[in-house]
Amino acid sequence: MIDFVNTSPCPACRAGDGLAARGRIPPALRFVPRTRAGRVSPKVARSARRLRGLFDRLFQAAVDHRAPNPTDLRSINALARRRPKIPTLRYTDRGGWSLAVTPARAPTAVIWSDLARTAVTLLGGPARSRLRRCGAPGCGHYLFSVRPSQRWCSPTGCGNRVRVARHYRRHRGAVSRL
Repeated sequence: MIDFVNTSPCPACRAGDGLAARGRIPPALRFVPRTRAGRVSPKVARSARRLRGLFDRLFQAAVDHRAPNPTDLRSINALARRRPKIPTLRYTDRGGWSLAVTPARAPTAVIWSDLARTAVTLLGGPARSRLRRCGAPGCGHYLFSVRPSQRWCSPTGCGNRVRVARHYRRHRGAVSRL
């Protein structure tokens, strides 16, 4: 879930838009139907960007401890409800009768609905307190902190930049005094 939201462009991490490249879909959306060439349709990519924006606004409200936009709440709840399941009876020569539950919508709609349900569960549950914005200046990504001291979305990206900048500030003064 957070990997999907973190596909947004971030100048601090030097990460581009993970959904902007034509047909490029991040691993979080690996089940999105693709064409024979392995790409997704522009319509699916637009839907993914809209969904990412919705999640970003909700995550930001949660991190800032403020009320979210009521329209965003209605949108995510409607999307989460969109996946009805239909019981289907099957019979196979090997196993005999069986009951299967199948989604009632197109695969992409099911994926969007599942992502929305995950976001609803995250934002509505106790795990919300572990959702944080990256502490690096200018970074717009989120992290799901495993420990209270965790501050950066990437220890090798943002974390390293912050440590290098701190080191440079400390030692730049010492070098100029020589």
